[in-house]
Amino acid sequence: MVLDKLEILKDLFYGFGRDPHVNKGIFDHYLSKTSDTEPWVLKKAVQELLAGCQSLPRINDLLNSIKRFTPVAEHTTENCPKCGKDGLIYSIYCLKPDGTRMEVYNLDHKVITGAHYTTMIIGRCKCINGDQYAQVSHGSLSRAVEPLSYLLNSKWDSAFEASVIAKRLNKMANDFKPPTEKPMEKQLNKYDKS
Repeated sequence: MVLDKLEILKDLFYGFGRDPHVNKGIFDHYLSKTSDTEPWVLKKAVQELLAGCQSLPRINDLLNSIKRFTPVAEHTTENCPKCGKDGLIYSIYCLKPDGTRMEVYNLDHKVITGAHYTTMIIGRCKCINGDQYAQVSHGSLSRAVEPLSYLLNSKWDSAFEASVIAKRLNKMANDFKPPTEKPMEKQLNKYDKS
């Protein structure tokens, strides 16, 4: 397979009057940049460039041509009670006023005054939706996890449930009280008087 790519790139260089052995540095650069390209895609890209360029194309031109011929991977999704269709599993974290954070493990959590509650990704779901993150280099995205049990006790998926609970905890932590005065009415009354 590597031999095929070598031959295809040699055709590109020879097609523009460049010897790959004399221009070894450039040739090696082209080879390294196209190392993960399928040979048939590389061949189509090279054929397009040979037909449309007057001189040896820059590596970016070759990569753009490769991108045009690379088929887009299709990913199917399905409804999942754990992640919805997102493929990601969230948990609720408490960002304390002193700058530290802690994960909320259950609904018996004692609300900390002045804290900020937010959702964070803790991993990918084990369903088909999470498979798209399996090869990602980010550690938490590539790890398959289960959501915390208290996030699965409703009719919603755990991601939405985590968001709703985090908002509720924020209201409790920051003594949220709805405004007694309605700003829109105040503005309208101000204009009515004038």
